[in-house]
Amino acid sequence: MAWVTERRDVLSGLFYLLTILVYLRDCERGERGRGWYWLSVAVFVCALLSKSMVVNLPVVLLILDVYPLRRLGGALGWWSARARRVYVEKIPFVLLAAAASAVALMAQLSHRAMIPVTHLSAPGRLAVSAYGLSFYLWKTVVPLNLSPLYELPRTMNPWAMPFILSYGLVLAITAIALALRRRVPGLVAAWLAYIVVLVPVLGIFQSGSQIAADRYTYLAGLGLAILAGVPLSSCWQATRFMITGPALCALVALGVLTWDQVHVWHDSEKLWAHALAIDPKSSVAQFGLGRALADQGKLAEAIDHYRLAVQIKPNYADPHNNWGVALAQQGKPAEAADHYRQALQIKSDSAEAHTNWGLALVAQGKLAEAIDHYRQALEIRPDSVEVHNNWANALAAQGKLA
Repeated sequence: MAWVTERRDVLSGLFYLLTILVYLRDCERGERGRGWYWLSVAVFVCALLSKSMVVNLPVVLLILDVYPLRRLGGALGWWSARARRVYVEKIPFVLLAAAASAVALMAQLSHRAMIPVTHLSAPGRLAVSAYGLSFYLWKTVVPLNLSPLYELPRTMNPWAMPFILSYGLVLAITAIALALRRRVPGLVAAWLAYIVVLVPVLGIFQSGSQIAADRYTYLAGLGLAILAGVPLSSCWQATRFMITGPALCALVALGVLTWDQVHVWHDSEKLWAHALAIDPKSSVAQFGLGRALADQGKLAEAIDHYRLAVQIKPNYADPHNNWGVALAQQGKPAEAADHYRQALQIKSDSAEAHTNWGLALVAQGKLAEAIDHYRQALEIRPDSVEVHNNWANALAAQGKLA
């Protein structure tokens, strides 16, 4: 299965890196190359249009201005005339990033994807952030047991052992970076850039059911990779024969892992089965596998996974809705209606559950009740062609053709 929706990561990543390269070219040419500056702004627009996660790039550029470009701080100071010019040239980047952030936030709010503080407290968000910083670092170094979904814990305990270990690791790296800031300034720059790149997905503004996602390592790990490559490049001439062999072995090993990972994405059933192999207690993966099986007509197996999904997470509306659909396809509209009822008790604004309940009522000959559910579905989703059509069919069945 091609994960087409994630091509935005590839596109935004391309334009993100191009923005940095063009910006570096502008810094190299100075006042002679202002065309390069405006080109970097234009490429940044392309990155934002690809995916809003790159809104933090202006901060990354400021980090680069401090080190390795040395356009800020040190002997130049932080507020000299030259330093102020560096800040001013970030204004177009910041304005564009702010606009993209506002659009992204409104989109998340309109789709009700943001998890409120009542469901994930401030200490919980801090725990998720620390865990994310540790998780992405670990997966970059040891890319094993990768999964399409790492689900948030059903109950968030900020003092659970995984979070305590994460706090310790983040604090330790930060302390080491600060202690070595004069001898190894690149470590501070790389660590800061790593944090800045990940800020939008660290759970501060939690969206969705995942605590982390492998794809967020792509850009975040680049600074650390460059930092690791610096000592190797400096001693390359003297040790290239010693390094080449292990490097080739590492490339082959990573190639094998990549080949294995490609097969995970062959189809939805394999994808969610793999996710369950990594985390058998994932309600979202149980639901996803159920949907994949239902699409193949394996209704009994799908129902088993919907049942497991609601056992793991009782307040999960989607499995109830799809369980009802599977029962309706098995010719059990009364049982299906019970699950639509449960779905609406959990998620009262589910137009899909109202629509499906209406269809189940039509199958039982309860046309007036079905029309009532279609009416409620249209109040939630006024532009639904499907609901209008179902309502019209119910009216026609009542003999109201005019």
